[in-house]
Amino acid sequence: MTQNATYGQNVGSIEIKASWIQLPEDGSLNERFKIAQAEVVDPYGNKKASVVGLVSLHIVHKLPGALQFAWATFEQIDNSPDDNNGRPSGPVLPPNGNQKPRSGFAFSNPACTSSGDPDDRCLPNQYPGRPCAVNATDSSDCTPYTQPIQVTRMVRVGADANNVTAYAWSLMPEDSVFRYCRLIDVQCPNQPTTVRPGTTSLMMPGGDITPAPQTRIVANTTMETYQQQQASCMSCHQVAPIAQRRQQVSLLLNGVRKRTVVIPQSAATQPAVPATDYSFIFSADTGR
Repeated sequence: MTQNATYGQNVGSIEIKASWIQLPEDGSLNERFKIAQAEVVDPYGNKKASVVGLVSLHIVHKLPGALQFAWATFEQIDNSPDDNNGRPSGPVLPPNGNQKPRSGFAFSNPACTSSGDPDDRCLPNQYPGRPCAVNATDSSDCTPYTQPIQVTRMVRVGADANNVTAYAWSLMPEDSVFRYCRLIDVQCPNQPTTVRPGTTSLMMPGGDITPAPQTRIVANTTMETYQQQQASCMSCHQVAPIAQRRQQVSLLLNGVRKRTVVIPQSAATQPAVPATDYSFIFSADTGR
């Protein structure tokens, strides 16, 4: 079972969003991940101190040629296989002699088969159904919290991204945990209008996103698992409002300034939208 937590951090003109996975207690996989200490709370209220590993990362950076930011998304190499038209296969990666081999994927179990599985729980990228109540004893008509979702990559990473990854790996120390991370793709708006300080939106809707979703969908398998054949990262994030200062709550914890954001009560009663006001306000301490 995997558990994810999403954090973001705003650093000047760079904005970051990341997802983490709970790692084995024996530390056997720690050398493959950027790690952090976390308290994992499941839906039943059980709390557990755990080591979590970075599995995905969005980085948004304003550049001279991208006045409305360039959007890059990265993943840990063990996340999921390529779908390969229903015949999952390992991703095509640049050569890296400093990587240690690992069998298996964090979000996909090749031993899972649909035989005797009336609910198709082994089919990849299937949106979970209605969640079971915390005290439910019968899960025949609901989705238990402990039921894993099988994940595959629907759009194979292109040669340009792999070439960038290979170059970045060549610059890293031999034992860098980021040798197990790769670039998935980059998007940017061609809209020439500069995003001004104090704006309430990260980028302008209709900003001529390149590559356009109609041309090539750019999706992160851990953050956009169920959208991989429908929409790209920026399809949603182009309309994401930026949390305003009045929504932020700050506190000092163990000498470190923490920030979070409070969503107005009225927002919780509104219809669901593609993105919400929490964007890029969270922060977390990380280890190696």
